[in-house]
Amino acid sequence: MLTRRVVRSLLSTRISSNLRVARRPHITRQIKPLSTSRRAMQATPHPLRESGNSDDVVEYLEELYEGAREEFQIAAEETEDNTIYAADDRAAARLEFDKLKEAYSQIVDDASRPSDLRDTVRRRAGQRIRELEMAMAALEEKGNSH
Repeated sequence: MLTRRVVRSLLSTRISSNLRVARRPHITRQIKPLSTSRRAMQATPHPLRESGNSDDVVEYLEELYEGAREEFQIAAEETEDNTIYAADDRAAARLEFDKLKEAYSQIVDDASRPSDLRDTVRRRAGQRIRELEMAMAALEEKGNSH
């Protein structure tokens, strides 16, 4: 019979470069492979590089938010259970949140972007990002107390 530690170790390993199996068997997600070719990078418009419309920018931020939220939920569970993975999961959640916060700041603080775009992003994404930021701070404080 496999011990819980062995099972967790097996579930947390990377099976392939395109699929990451989370520590919980019911949570799986696809990770898009990064293209390293210069041509592919130039051909793909990026909402933060292009002026783009507000829907594309908000959709991009929502994708980042979902990733940060998933990592936060995993980190919260591990911290609550006080497992050996808790610190690493909090670090991963912080990294994903920092990516989100940087992208958000890049959009709303850039005066060269249209003001209606910046206002739309603030209105549609700002509150959720602030809530996640407060939750991250509370989680890190809880993790430091353990």
